[in-house]
Amino acid sequence: MFETDKDGVQPNGDDRTLFFAVENSSVRPQQKFRRLTINELKKQIDAEIAGSPMLRRNRHFNHLMIKEFEKIRPVSGCSILDVGGSIHGYALEAALDRRSVLYEGINLAVTEAWNSPFVEFSGRSGWLGRLRQMNAEKLDFPDETFDCSLSLSTFEHFLQPDIVLAETG
Repeated sequence: MFETDKDGVQPNGDDRTLFFAVENSSVRPQQKFRRLTINELKKQIDAEIAGSPMLRRNRHFNHLMIKEFEKIRPVSGCSILDVGGSIHGYALEAALDRRSVLYEGINLAVTEAWNSPFVEFSGRSGWLGRLRQMNAEKLDFPDETFDCSLSLSTFEHFLQPDIVLAETG
């Protein structure tokens, strides 16, 4: 996905509004922060999708789905669990643009994409976005952590969707 240093952190010296933290065997989020602006994150995503019509379509689809979700429940001020959330951060990007206070995207491929099982983005307005490696059949969150949950084109991949529904419901 994005190039990272040996700790899985994207090098960048800007310290304005968006923070990037990673966790691996030797680094914890509270110990290692790199700051990025939301515009820098978007530039990274733009660079990633520049040569890939498929990734551009995926980003567009994720943004459309967050927009459609808003017809059911406003995203602003909402804490959202995205089961099978895009490892690229496309839905996270759209939710933060709409001022979700918490977006938590779980996926089994976060470590592969980010060289870390945990990536966190936060901004000056208090909103927070995370991508973390987690099995949807065994969520590691206290009950009532999220206002709502969603899943974009993911349930057809679950071997036991009934267990995932019970975990996220």
